[in-house]
Amino acid sequence: MALSLGEKLRQAREERGISISEVAEQTRISPLYLKSIEKDDYKPLPGGIFNKGFVRSYARYIGFDEEEALADYAQLIADSETPADEERRSYRPEVLTDDRAAHSMAPSIIVAAIVLLVVIGGIALLIGYLANRPASVANTNTAANANVNANENQQVSSSNLTYAASTFSVELKAMGEPVWVRYSTEEGAKERTLSPNETLKVDVSDTFRMSYAKVKATNLQLSINGKQINVPANGPKGNIEVEINRANVAQIIQTGSTGGEPTQGPVPRPSLTPRPSPRPTTNTNGATPAGTPARPPVNSVTPRRPPTQ
Repeated sequence: MALSLGEKLRQAREERGISISEVAEQTRISPLYLKSIEKDDYKPLPGGIFNKGFVRSYARYIGFDEEEALADYAQLIADSETPADEERRSYRPEVLTDDRAAHSMAPSIIVAAIVLLVVIGGIALLIGYLANRPASVANTNTAANANVNANENQQVSSSNLTYAASTFSVELKAMGEPVWVRYSTEEGAKERTLSPNETLKVDVSDTFRMSYAKVKATNLQLSINGKQINVPANGPKGNIEVEINRANVAQIIQTGSTGGEPTQGPVPRPSLTPRPSPRPTTNTNGATPAGTPARPPVNSVTPRRPPTQ
């Protein structure tokens, strides 16, 4: 007799020596749900796509073929559903005839006219009321609509954060210069040098880790689900490492930062002003310091040559 899906999963888990609590801790699935899956009892589970996601995550963690698990689950659901029996009823048309003499149509026409007049009058009263209702009622309705729209927007934002907490998209872009990055996801680690203005997009379902040179922090742009995030520029080593996972991605998107110090532009250096050259000093006794050519005194008289005879 072929094994059921629950028996296959339980057998694969026991062969690898993995406990239910370990699977629950790593996949974040309730132990009650895991035990129900092994018993092929899906009534305690939420149902729909959630059940498929639980089966896929369970099979992936214990090393079981995910496609085979999903195929067995689909077959199990198809076998458990029994279409309701529909009773087919035969219909035989019958022709009803009235052999009595046709009565006068006048009373029916009068009743129809009265009903039509009542309906027209009601419509006219409703139109008059709507045209003359107080402005306060309209303002109240406007405020109520605004509150409803605000609540809907808040619900949409909450749903976006919930989606971001389950799966998210990371984009890396080199700004102006080539940037080397190393990143890792569930599929493994990779290295890549982004050309100037080149964009790298990675879809992440659990954890994204990246490493880049600290000196290239100002040339690296990070975005999550289309929102730009500040890239840390300082760290204890030459390379900076950043981790984004399902536990912190919602907070990172909301704050716009991964928690490190954001990048800053180059600090301008002050311009250097040339220093004036020193002037020669004169001693208090009027003597010229050594190394300075002597100048004739101001009141000195140039000797004249005697006249020739």
